[in-house]
Amino acid sequence: MVTSPEPTAAVIDPTLDADTLFVITATTTAADGSAVDLVMTGHASQPFDARPDLAAAYVEQCAALGGGVVLDREGGLDDDTLRDVGSSLMVIDTLSTPAATTLSGGVDLLLGNAFYTVVASGDGLGNPYQDGCNAGYQVTSTGAVRSITNYETGSPAPDLAQWRSGRYGFSIAFDSTAVISECTVVLTPLAIEADVSEIDGWYPDGGSEHECAIGYRGA
Repeated sequence: MVTSPEPTAAVIDPTLDADTLFVITATTTAADGSAVDLVMTGHASQPFDARPDLAAAYVEQCAALGGGVVLDREGGLDDDTLRDVGSSLMVIDTLSTPAATTLSGGVDLLLGNAFYTVVASGDGLGNPYQDGCNAGYQVTSTGAVRSITNYETGSPAPDLAQWRSGRYGFSIAFDSTAVISECTVVLTPLAIEADVSEIDGWYPDGGSEHECAIGYRGA
């Protein structure tokens, strides 16, 4: 059994939204060798029906990819489906600057748990492993990206703590010419109060030349 270090909160920017769980920042390389800054902000999960606009965006984007929900892959994708599986939706915002800059190799976005579905839209976004809503997203040039991860319980009651089973941040291939540096992770009190340190296999920070991420890596 692997036990994660006890997380501690860094100084929190007072302008952050009240529902912010974490902020992950890193630097990678543009095609011309200059620095590119990456910032990922994770927001607390909400029941799918708490934000009708968010649920509508998820349904529209996932249906367009031919996807459904993990616990009912063959069923239609609508509010009734999300209600039946106890859907909670987690928004993750990713910003990379300077604007309209080509990256030296793509940066994979870690947006939750591979067993759950996620959609993403925004600037410089690709999906090289496209497989419905169950695949990875990658940024190849800078801009703003918003993703929605759909966690499911299998019953009409959502579990807003399911986000703790996910992994979040940035990753690049080991054979990439780019590297990741200056990895910084900020967990807000909201995340710490969710007892992430009690999750076997949860790591509060993880920085290397190939990854800047937090979350579940396996017990």
